[in-house]
Amino acid sequence: PGQYWRAFHETVFNAVTGARDWVQVVTPYYVPDQAMQMALASAARRGVRVRMLAPRHNNHPLVAAASNSFFHELLAAGVEIYRSREGMIHGKQVTVDGNWATVGSANLDSRSFYLNYELNLILQDQGPINTLSRLFEDELSTAERVTLEEFQQRPAWKHGFEGLARTLAPML
Repeated sequence: PGQYWRAFHETVFNAVTGARDWVQVVTPYYVPDQAMQMALASAARRGVRVRMLAPRHNNHPLVAAASNSFFHELLAAGVEIYRSREGMIHGKQVTVDGNWATVGSANLDSRSFYLNYELNLILQDQGPINTLSRLFEDELSTAERVTLEEFQQRPAWKHGFEGLARTLAPML
């Protein structure tokens, strides 16, 4: 924080926009800025398999509503979104094409991008990256996939609350 260059945001953005085959994302708080939202959606539209694991239950209801407000665009673009069946996922990782990964304290949200002091590792060693990918696959085996059709059928009051929460996204 306090520096013009946003290292974490730029690094993840570049990794996602450079993805050729697949992207795996684990984040409990997905409240991105427009650039990160577009990077993930664009990757899916160009044929990259983008999968995201988010918690079914979030410890911050307003943040959960704001996160949901971003999901329609991702689902429409072809991003696969999964929700954990049990507990609150608190892991944070992004893995790209099996040759790049980051893991640490940063979420894919504006607070982590621009405000908070975060610490993430960037990995380019195949061993740890394979382990992260296996852990991701293990989590998906017990998670529930969110479909666009199902998402569009949520109640109008929920959709409205999510829209309201999205207006607060830059502060969440």
